[in-house]
Amino acid sequence: RDVARCQKPLALDKVGKSGDITSDDSSNSDSEEEKNYPVTADRIAENCAYLGLKAREMFAGHCHEGKLSIILVVPPRIRLTDVSRRLGFDEVSVALSRELPKAFERVCKKYHFLFAYRKLSIKSSVDGIHLTAKGSRKLADTIWEAMKPGLPRVTRRPERFKVVH
Repeated sequence: RDVARCQKPLALDKVGKSGDITSDDSSNSDSEEEKNYPVTADRIAENCAYLGLKAREMFAGHCHEGKLSIILVVPPRIRLTDVSRRLGFDEVSVALSRELPKAFERVCKKYHFLFAYRKLSIKSSVDGIHLTAKGSRKLADTIWEAMKPGLPRVTRRPERFKVVH
């Protein structure tokens, strides 16, 4: 089975005063093994979860502590087009995108995150990567449904809000 390879990720150890993320690793002499490591759906999901864990850490000791809900949204499956190929996506990318829902769901259970997933069609997308306006609305509905159980009862009624389409 083919696997994608990418550069070693930036160590997200420090957040500067401006909010920029910096790395503890100042050496550029990574071994060949560190430079190219296999990219898996589980690794992608864990890296996304890492950002959520960092957000929780940032709120530790604040009024939101214990109340901060993190939601992971599964991106749609990739469809190969001329545009997506030019952007660097290939058959391995498509295979990885198919594995993401299960990997994200595992990570959400592990870290007690909210999980938002809906199998959305990317067929009408020009680039095979980004959702159309209609797909974005469906994704927004999916995110709302994932968030709703944790919201106060009065907020759960969307008819109370004026939504412009």
